[in-house]
Amino acid sequence: MNNTESDKRSDIKPLKQEKPILSRAEVLGMLGECITNIHKKLRTGRHRDKEKDKLKQDMLRAQGYLSNVYLMGLKDLEMEELNERLSKLEQDRKE
Repeated sequence: MNNTESDKRSDIKPLKQEKPILSRAEVLGMLGECITNIHKKLRTGRHRDKEKDKLKQDMLRAQGYLSNVYLMGLKDLEMEELNERLSKLEQDRKE
């Protein structure tokens, strides 16, 4: 990354988090529940109310997709933190 890119990034202010960021373990726990629910659904078949059944499947699918996006965002945050730590270590080493 060149200086102009890092200057642009320093101008960006982080958004205020009203709720704490979920950890990887929490997201993976939710995904585990989704997988279990889907597995049970496949094993036991459909419910009588097809509308509710479809809605639940759509919601589980959306949660899986959003969890994947969320985990990628967490990975990006972790990489940024590691890059900052590495830069600081390199800076300290030069001094």
